[in-house]
Amino acid sequence: MATLDFTDINDIYQFLTENPEAAKYKCVIIDSVTELQKYCMADIMDNVVALNPDRDPDQPLIGEWGKNANQMSKFMRAFRDLPIHVIMTDGPIEEEEQ
Repeated sequence: MATLDFTDINDIYQFLTENPEAAKYKCVIIDSVTELQKYCMADIMDNVVALNPDRDPDQPLIGEWGKNANQMSKFMRAFRDLPIHVIMTDGPIEEEEQ
C-alpha cells in the first residue's frame, strides 16, 4: 500500500488545474481533512527535524501549529475554488469525558 505525503496533495491539485485530461472529472472528495492535517504536520516536523535533529518530531511548537493552520487554510481555499464540486469530510470530534 502506498503512503500519502502532504506534498502529494499539491500534485493532485496541479493535475486538476493544469492537465487537460482532468476536465473529465466533475467532483473531488477529500476524506478526511483531519487526516490531511496530520500529514501536513508530519511534513512540517520532518523539515524541522532535518534542520535541528535534537527536536522531537512528536512535539510541535506553537509556530509549527501556526504554519500547519496556514497551510491547511491555503489548501482548503485552493480546492474550494476549483471549477468542480469539492467535498471535504472531517473526522469525529473527540470530547473529554467529564
